[in-house]
Amino acid sequence: MMTATPSDGWIHIDYYSGGYNYNVDANYTCASRTGTVDIYDANNNGIWVTNFTITQEGNYNSCTNWYINPTLGSYSSSSNSDYFTVYATGGSCGYHVTASDSWITTTYNGGELDFNIDANTDCATRTGYIYVYITCTNALIGTYTIMQAGSGALPGAATVTGPSPTCQGSSQTYFCSSTGATSYNWTLPPGWSGSSSNSSIIVTVGSNSGNVCCTPINACGPGTQGCFPVAVTGIPFCNNITGSSSVCPGTTQSYSTSGNATSYNWTLPPGWSGSSSNSSITVTVGSNSGNVCCTPLNACGPGTQVCFAATTVTEIPPVPTITVNGTSLMSSAGTTYQWYLNGTLIPGATTQFYTCAGSGFYQVEITNIYGCAAISAPFGCPNAIEENISSNIKIYPNPTDGIFTLEMRGQVTGKSDYRIKIFNYLGQEIYDQEILIKKTEIDLSNKPKGIYFVQINTEERTYISKVVIQ
Repeated sequence: MMTATPSDGWIHIDYYSGGYNYNVDANYTCASRTGTVDIYDANNNGIWVTNFTITQEGNYNSCTNWYINPTLGSYSSSSNSDYFTVYATGGSCGYHVTASDSWITTTYNGGELDFNIDANTDCATRTGYIYVYITCTNALIGTYTIMQAGSGALPGAATVTGPSPTCQGSSQTYFCSSTGATSYNWTLPPGWSGSSSNSSIIVTVGSNSGNVCCTPINACGPGTQGCFPVAVTGIPFCNNITGSSSVCPGTTQSYSTSGNATSYNWTLPPGWSGSSSNSSITVTVGSNSGNVCCTPLNACGPGTQVCFAATTVTEIPPVPTITVNGTSLMSSAGTTYQWYLNGTLIPGATTQFYTCAGSGFYQVEITNIYGCAAISAPFGCPNAIEENISSNIKIYPNPTDGIFTLEMRGQVTGKSDYRIKIFNYLGQEIYDQEILIKKTEIDLSNKPKGIYFVQINTEERTYISKVVIQ
């Protein structure tokens, strides 16, 4: 009788009456394996007779019968480490694992897979994977999903700082501070320009006041917006200048403008005079035509200058003359007329003719079509002048040949207490002298014969007397 002995446990011998059969277990490894069966003669003291070799190829396709505890699927946690165990049934094929991301590290310890995950400081949950492969074929047999919640937070509320008030058209920088922000969203008042995703922004200031605002942002989303109110000082301007465009030399004129300036710088044609830092100026016209200009100013500097062309009229009317007919006075021709008595304006006396109404000296002022004025010399209206000589004042001889004496019988001081003026029939002044002595001799012998008017001015009143030269 023969007996058979296998070299390995995966080889099995079955006996029957005429011999024996052998069978082998499935090879769940990737490598082939070899075993032997030795034959012995049991009737001859169990002597070895022969043997044969059995070679079995690896059947790795059967290594797919794996399972993972916990069940293969996903793992969600904010912790930093955990593990799972890989099991195989029907054999023990070799396997290995890899991780999808660097924040996952793995250690394999004989069926138990330990993994560690780095802390997730982001706001969002992140997902990674552990892949299980058969080593010999690198075939993927399972995927383990790891979901880790973030520990981050929204950025802190924003605070914006920068200049205010500021000037229209200027370039300014504003700053935004917030904890935990990685980018910034800026909004500006209407008409402003500038862009940035950083914690500062350079802007060009528009004409509108308003809020400069900043919203801090990170992976968790936007934080609380911060705003900074900015007042804008506009560029100063002058509106059109108003005033007379045709003016006469020596006259006083006013020019004005309006605008948003805090002060105004005026410039005038050469030879004109006047000054002002306000929105209007009063000037004395010179002989030159030119531009009256205004430059507006404020804290932001000068604005655009505005000018007004003014023409100096050189056609000044001639000095008017007065003729008399009885008590009726007539001026030479002009555009407008104004009569004066002893230097005082006569209300309503604005025509070419005027009737003497009392004693004194009359003058007329005329203007031409440009408003340029000229005034006549004083004119004594003979039939209207009343003599009001004082008893303290004597004039003799009268009539005279041209030489007469003026005698003051009151107190005369060293001061200019008295002043004498003499006018001819046409009102032209021919003599003007202060009186410092009690008796004064006056010589008009070189003057034509006729009626003259002596006007004596004191501190209290004016006296008038006629003197006839014959």
